[in-house]
Amino acid sequence: MELIIQKGVEIGVKEFYPILTERVVVKTDGKDISNKLERWNRISYEAAKQSNRGIIPKVNDLLSFKDALDELKNLI
Repeated sequence: MELIIQKGVEIGVKEFYPILTERVVVKTDGKDISNKLERWNRISYEAAKQSNRGIIPKVNDLLSFKDALDELKNLI
């Protein structure tokens, strides 16, 4: 995920929506993932700084697949 965020920022992604699916390798099982989100946002900040981007992309909270589809419908 860290590499995806880093390279995504470098190519111009504006925002990240991590999706938690049934077959994901890392299961959260209700654990607090605030540390991961903080780390991912820090990686986004550093990648934006390194590539001289004026906008720092935000890594949003984890979404379930259904919630991600609903979010996508709201964007259209």
